[in-house]
Amino acid sequence: MSSARPIWRRRKRRTGQRSAGHVLIVEQFAKFVRPDLWKEHSEGEDLDYMFGIGVPEACGISGSDWRRGMAAKFSLIHRVREVNANLSTVSEYTIEFAKLFVERWDCSKEYVDPRL
Repeated sequence: MSSARPIWRRRKRRTGQRSAGHVLIVEQFAKFVRPDLWKEHSEGEDLDYMFGIGVPEACGISGSDWRRGMAAKFSLIHRVREVNANLSTVSEYTIEFAKLFVERWDCSKEYVDPRL
């Protein structure tokens, strides 16, 4: 039996791509070291999924995927409001995220959260 690596592993190494294991380690590390950034990331993924980003081709989203996406949207709106209220306590990444999010969504106080 040959001890050579499978072709797909060699290809990933040559192109500089990381394996799913590396991404999982970084995500789990961030979950405990920077839970605020991890929450922003996971809610962003839920919101993207609601709009079909990351959904397998020829598949749709379920009602629970849509509800999770809507909950993520309102949570992210709340996070943007917190960030804008106190910019000195958050990272540059979070400030940039808030600026980009406001370009797409209404985050004003007049916008009423239907969960309230």
